Amino acid sequence: MTESTDSQDELEKSKTAVKQELAELTRLGEQLCQYSQARLASLPLTDRLLAAIAEAQKISSPPGRRRQVKYIGKLLRDIDLDALELAIRLQDQPHLEEVDRHHAAEQWRDRLLAEGDGAITELLAEAPTLDRQKLRQLVLAANRENTRSAPPKSARLLFRYLRDNLPEAAGK
Repeated sequence: MTESTDSQDELEKSKTAVKQELAELTRLGEQLCQYSQARLASLPLTDRLLAAIAEAQKISSPPGRRRQVKYIGKLLRDIDLDALELAIRLQDQPHLEEVDRHHAAEQWRDRLLAEGDGAITELLAEAPTLDRQKLRQLVLAANRENTRSAPPKSARLLFRYLRDNLPEAAGK
């Protein structure tokens, strides 16, 4: 595209659309200010933008920080946002896998406590590396604690055991 068509596209945008884009860039700037320096270094950001983010992280005054975040949003206009968003998503991927693993452990814990030996047999078919005896002991202790209205220590231990030992395939 030529410069004249770029400027025509900008003229055709409504004020509302421009304001929405600026608000999105400001939100992205605020999000970037929450990241550590190590995480920021792995993102495709300019040196000027990294310096502005570092400065914003030092500012404790709300009005000053807000002004700096708006400046960061202005600087974000000059970089490839698609590449930045892709890099952020790729960084978040391990976190999302950990959340999935967490949910799988919660679901199996709940099933084991509700169904007992049948669920243990089914889980061991999917994850044969787990210890049947340990699972049974934890399930029985958790159910005893539940009937006595005691704190759910064994249920927590069961969850941790599942979270730490479930293979990827058994969680899905």
